[in-house]
Amino acid sequence: MRKKKVLFLYLGTENLGIEAISAYLKQKGREVELLMDPAIFSGYVVYNNAFLARIFDSGSEKRLKASVEKSGPDLIAFSVFTGNYVWALKWARICKEIYPRVPVVFGGIHPTSVPEEVIRHDFIDAVVVGEGEDAMEELLLGLDNGRMPSEVRNTIVKIDGKTIKNPPRPYIRNLDAYPFLDKQLFYDKMPGLEECYLTITSRGCPYNCTYCANNVFRGVYGFEKNHVRRRCVDNVIEELKAVKKRGNAKKIFFGDDVFIFNKRWLEEFTAKYKKHIGIPFWCTAYSTAVSEDAARMLKDAGCWLVTMGVQSGSPRIRRDVFQRMESNSSIIKASRLIKDSGITLGLDNIFGAPSEKEEDLVQSLELYHEIKPHRIHTFWLTYFPGTEILKKALEENAITNEEIENLKKGNVGQFDFGGSVKFNMRMYLKYEFLYLFLSLTGYADWVKKFFLKKRHYIPSNVFINKILVILNALKKGDTKFFYLIKSLFCKRNVP
Repeated sequence: MRKKKVLFLYLGTENLGIEAISAYLKQKGREVELLMDPAIFSGYVVYNNAFLARIFDSGSEKRLKASVEKSGPDLIAFSVFTGNYVWALKWARICKEIYPRVPVVFGGIHPTSVPEEVIRHDFIDAVVVGEGEDAMEELLLGLDNGRMPSEVRNTIVKIDGKTIKNPPRPYIRNLDAYPFLDKQLFYDKMPGLEECYLTITSRGCPYNCTYCANNVFRGVYGFEKNHVRRRCVDNVIEELKAVKKRGNAKKIFFGDDVFIFNKRWLEEFTAKYKKHIGIPFWCTAYSTAVSEDAARMLKDAGCWLVTMGVQSGSPRIRRDVFQRMESNSSIIKASRLIKDSGITLGLDNIFGAPSEKEEDLVQSLELYHEIKPHRIHTFWLTYFPGTEILKKALEENAITNEEIENLKKGNVGQFDFGGSVKFNMRMYLKYEFLYLFLSLTGYADWVKKFFLKKRHYIPSNVFINKILVILNALKKGDTKFFYLIKSLFCKRNVP
């Protein structure tokens, strides 16, 4: 029997979910192909600009369609987040026109959030809700026997015009039993990606921030008591030994939601990483998980950057809106421990929380000025369907029920600002400028005092703020930023 072939279509750079499913399916004897649009200027990666996107994407749709026609798949799959949902719908429809009898499957965080909204489209045959490895293989097993199976847990399927909703299966607990990510799937398209090797050692997060995808997964898997699972240290080291042997990775990024949450695991990992790998790496942290021992172990193992999500310097916003319970003193202490160990510190800030006022932004400014992080990464809040923050946004009239319905349909706009930023974009752009400018100038007191006293002098321009991001990266040797830029333009077989 010929191997069943799965064709993934994706808008973005690298997707760990696709890599995990591809590795599993290949282990089961399946053939997997990837077609992708890197979305350099229209995919939330570098700089969203409709004009530049039209220039750089010229002819990409024609090439993509030709590649789909050439592929000859047995199943077509899309990994979807809210921002690329409309794109995925468009290409799913095109694929169905080309291959009327080939099933089209949607998975990812957006279909997991609103599966009924997704399955209603007549050109979509199944939706995978939650983790997808086993569900995808079971769908293919059914196709081996000549038809789409109706009873596959973690899915909603359409059989003969009837929609069948199946219950979720338990979490995958033994992550070590599954193959390493199929990185080559994306590296064959964009070889520059491997210079900054991305992997994860765990799934799930010990925290439950209201704006995050993990907030959705906790709802889907409400019957589970423990939402965090982790690979053993030796399994991770085995993966990274192969990476080191290939010799292409200059840095390693552990994309876990919170990398340092387990001290015993971290102690074993850092000792073995230093002995066997030794490639500079960076990771993420939550302030209450940072200790003097953890910072020391990370530094000794070769960690050069820790990114810590703060999101707001306002305790009210963190507690009442984001459901982040750490105090300012905890954030200050954790920041000091990371910096004192000699590790570069990056802080994440989210603009646009419902009920956020200028006084909250000033509190953030005061906190960041006291901490003096090496980098401040600013983001615009995006509302995602199924997340708890929507309730708060409704209470504060920051969003309407009609807008929530539009979110479910993926109508977020690739070039729009998210969250509550839309109500006072100039104010937010000014504070983004101020955070970035303070970081660039070394948090000089006169800068803060001058701009807070004469706020009408603060620029409110997206392009100027992007220039500040680049200048900060140049000044501080931010290799993470430049590996990203390089990888985007190092294309080989796109789509």
